[in-house]
Amino acid sequence: ELGGAGGDKVRSRHVVGHTASMVTCLSFDADSEALLSGDRDEKIRVTTLSAPHRLKGLLMGHTAYVSALCAAGGKAMTAAGDGTVRLWNVKTAREIQKWDVESTASSVALGKVDAAYAIDASDEFYVCSEAEGGGKWGEARKVKAAGPVIGLMAMPDRKLCVLTSDRPHLSVYSCESLSPCDAPASVSSLNAASAGLPSDSVPRKILEGENQQGGKETGDAALVKQSKKHEVDRRLNDKGGAKKKQRKNDEEGDEV
Repeated sequence: ELGGAGGDKVRSRHVVGHTASMVTCLSFDADSEALLSGDRDEKIRVTTLSAPHRLKGLLMGHTAYVSALCAAGGKAMTAAGDGTVRLWNVKTAREIQKWDVESTASSVALGKVDAAYAIDASDEFYVCSEAEGGGKWGEARKVKAAGPVIGLMAMPDRKLCVLTSDRPHLSVYSCESLSPCDAPASVSSLNAASAGLPSDSVPRKILEGENQQGGKETGDAALVKQSKKHEVDRRLNDKGGAKKKQRKNDEEGDEV
């Protein structure tokens, strides 16, 4: 069970069909309320979040394991070990378009009129856009990234978020001009912000990713060390609380 909105509990449910194969990817499309899941048997199963045990359809066409999946706006983009990336209409389960790639794509992203994919361990990614008037999609356009691409995410206003493994960094690209929109951001600073830490709890030099000079550690290394220290302190506090509880139980036993 998981905690839902307002403290309500949401029961876990089994996704239908995955009985003899390992699930490799999942994606939920809020527009069509479809839950898509891929595994090593080449098929993408379509169910719903409210009734994942009821099979709504199958996206069939890949001839090897499904490596990546993204659903949005009633469409789905999938990649597989057969060296193809495919775009689907989720409702009709029909293939809209197929792109042949050099190797297995490890990450895909899908927006309203743009899509993207990246090859495993490559420092390049590819952007595809829907032609004016809808229906057909154009050829994939290659873009050089700041480092090996390990993640892609479509953003509003035809933007694409690209995660690279160098340091690592996040960059935002325009799907129209294929150029970066701003300077790369250190993932460590984003992690600190997303963790809800007060602004004064992490030194500014850490958030800004200070370079190693004069024996000082980099921002990422310093943040990791600080996180480990917090974890050690937490464990010590837990042990101290357990000892106090044990002493209290012993004292109560003596009284009895």
